[in-house]
Amino acid sequence: MDTSVNLELAKLTIGRILDEEPLDAERIDVEIKTFLNPKKKANHAIIAKAVAALANGGGGIIIIGFIQNDSRYREENSSAETKPSVWNQTELNRALGNFLEPNIETRLTFLSGKISDHPCLLVPSHGSTPIIFKRDFDAFTRGTIFIRRPGPESAPISSYEEWRELIERCTVNDRERLASIIRRILIPTEQPTTSQEIENSFQKKLVDCDHSYEKLIKEHKSDIPKDIQRSFILNGRRTVAFQVFPPKRAGDLNDLRNALLEAVGRETGWPHGRFPSPPDEPKVINGGIESFKVTTLRSFPSHTNIDFWQARPSGFFYATRVYEEDRELRRQQKCLIWNLPIWRLGEAILHAVRFANAYSPKFDTITGYVRFDDLAGRILACDSQGLRSDAEDHGCNTMKWHRYFSIPSGFSTENLPDLLREILKDFYAHFDFFNVSLDEYEQEINAMIHRRVY
Repeated sequence: MDTSVNLELAKLTIGRILDEEPLDAERIDVEIKTFLNPKKKANHAIIAKAVAALANGGGGIIIIGFIQNDSRYREENSSAETKPSVWNQTELNRALGNFLEPNIETRLTFLSGKISDHPCLLVPSHGSTPIIFKRDFDAFTRGTIFIRRPGPESAPISSYEEWRELIERCTVNDRERLASIIRRILIPTEQPTTSQEIENSFQKKLVDCDHSYEKLIKEHKSDIPKDIQRSFILNGRRTVAFQVFPPKRAGDLNDLRNALLEAVGRETGWPHGRFPSPPDEPKVINGGIESFKVTTLRSFPSHTNIDFWQARPSGFFYATRVYEEDRELRRQQKCLIWNLPIWRLGEAILHAVRFANAYSPKFDTITGYVRFDDLAGRILACDSQGLRSDAEDHGCNTMKWHRYFSIPSGFSTENLPDLLREILKDFYAHFDFFNVSLDEYEQEINAMIHRRVY
């Protein structure tokens, strides 16, 4: 059970609370509760519900000892009934086993706040079956499958989309469990092998990179115009990351740099993974290569671009950038130009393939990840050519959206429209079921490759 990613997430979350920063209300992998007595049976059921919901969503954390006040949380004082010495790992897992089937082993740890030590439960993902409530107790009903929803809340599963995601994850975990056994016999390795192990390792790197980006934003605050700092611009960003598989065990920084340079494309005017010129060229930081650049046009101060990427010798790459649409403060309505997700993810995938071919030519697959933040309240907008004027009828109510995907070796540009449609059709569905046809994907990718520059 790899819960290291959840531990880092717990530390990051508590740090934000203590710094009195607002938390993302839509973060469904974090459950925050007030102090409770772990010896009481009623509290066992409450914890079991939270554990089941997080596990059925792929894992997460439960942080205890904070009370909510709007979008912020206030630290509580622990009592004799809730102090760390009252909590016991074995007793907790035994109590969870009385309510959940199959039983799931959480990891209990404690993190220090300013006035109390806080119990944190690190919850792994479910396996080949979901976690089910196995008994009736008070308001809890036997057979209920809890999942996490934006809000956030733990609630019984109900919609088609919730069932689809859960069943898909169960199927993948079951298939990968068997595949990993065969793989370990034929090719002994210390690298992650199952989809869940890969996802856990991947998530830890994503959390680390998100934390690095937020830290750099604070450190470079003086470089960012004040009107930008006060606006919603810093919240809205698109993140794309990938890991070449199998990961490199002993990657060389010079080889990594050369591969990164070779991977930079010419599909757009501000390419994915671009190398800034001196004195802003990428630096070696913490064993990897990193670039952070704030660019403000003197003639248009509102056009401020914030671009951050990080690469690691294992073959991991992360890039995040604020939305182009948000840089123009004259827009009164938050929006996304309808075809920019296709362009930006398309060039990121081509960048990943070029990098993998240059850095690890014998790679098997590339595990990819894409995330769009600060989506709630946005509408889609027509592009600069005036295409899809109906886009503005489509808005989004979800705060963020993410998806994992896979790129096989031998991937061809001809396959890019199909892959993008497979990844993004669910993204567009969150905008009131906005439909993008395969022909439109093909037209946009053809325009991108032939440099109708965005």
